[in-house]
Amino acid sequence: MTAPSKPNVSVTVAAAALHVLLAQHPVLAALPIEWSFRQRDGITAYMPHATPDVAKAADLIAELLGAEISGDEHTSKDGSRTLFRYITAEVHGVPFFFSGHAAVGGA
Repeated sequence: MTAPSKPNVSVTVAAAALHVLLAQHPVLAALPIEWSFRQRDGITAYMPHATPDVAKAADLIAELLGAEISGDEHTSKDGSRTLFRYITAEVHGVPFFFSGHAAVGGA
């Protein structure tokens, strides 16, 4: 038995849901997040590597959406450490995914 697939959400509906979220919570609009929309995935929020305050942004998004944060800290072979944060939730019925990572000490 295969898992049920997610229903497709139009890009227009995803953009409208994000617009409402940002209007309700302007502090999110000020964060250095790259937003994208895809019919299959809904809203994707991404903070590129080395973006400051990834952990704070993830905490804020999780609190506003009532979602849990997943992720961990990874140590590379060269000894550098990276913090990863992920959130999966819904925004006004639209699937939402957040991904952010930053060097430890800059998170």
